[in-house]
Amino acid sequence: MYKQAVVLYADILGFKDIVQKRESETVYDILNLFAMPFKSEVLDSIAHDTNQSFSLDQLDEKYKQLVKDDEDLEDEVFLIDEKNGRRRCHFFSDLVLTSLQIDGLTEKDALSEFLDEVEKIIAIQVSLSERMILVRGGLTIDKIYHGKAVVFGPALIKAYEMESNAAIYPRICVDAEIVKRINRLENTKLPITRQSCISEDFDGAYFIDYLKHELSSCSTVRSRIGQNDYNDGGLHAFLVNHKEHVERHLSDAMGKPFENKLHWLRKYHNRVIREYGPRLKECSLNINDYLINCE
Repeated sequence: MYKQAVVLYADILGFKDIVQKRESETVYDILNLFAMPFKSEVLDSIAHDTNQSFSLDQLDEKYKQLVKDDEDLEDEVFLIDEKNGRRRCHFFSDLVLTSLQIDGLTEKDALSEFLDEVEKIIAIQVSLSERMILVRGGLTIDKIYHGKAVVFGPALIKAYEMESNAAIYPRICVDAEIVKRINRLENTKLPITRQSCISEDFDGAYFIDYLKHELSSCSTVRSRIGQNDYNDGGLHAFLVNHKEHVERHLSDAMGKPFENKLHWLRKYHNRVIREYGPRLKECSLNINDYLINCE
């Protein structure tokens, strides 16, 4: 009954306020972002079969067109990848659970699937940050039973405990044992974009480093914004938006018990910006435009 799987357990922070202040359609769209990378897989398949091409900013529009022709498609993406039967996604209020079965794969292939999943989660985190939404969670590989109505298993417990006890800040933690397994793989040359997916934080926890990932690869940024040049304004807009995203949350948290957790986000943003300062300069971008005042 149990299947080995890559499992994400995540919590959308401030979801109560989102529900109270926004229309139900908006809340649904926010949750729908967690299915966005999997929708992209559907569209990629269609593009490959029909020679169509489109950028990520056209994703929602293209997908809505497909749903009009196939009413079952929406639930298929949310609940199960019908193409190979390996994926499940479930939502309960602010809680999100996704699993990708990797039974029968070699160690190398299983960890490659894991890193593919990390990159999908990065796309989700970027989309959420652009909408001023924070998320924290835990990501692991272990055994799980993930049916349409029943979910249990060691992977769920482990991912839940990481989200509750380790994530603490608005970050998605990665199981340290999985990081060790990735590092133990000999003669495995991962692309630079994949090497930069996971970082070790100040407290020894590993987390998905979505901002570093975005800045570490020119091709990633070009692909996301659908442009040909790294310094065409798209990167500037992304960094300014992320800075404003952090500043707004810091302002909202002023004097509240969770204020310190938001200072982690400021430090994280500034640390990555400083680390990639030379690259920004090469792109004719001024690092001071993106740093957040510490006062």
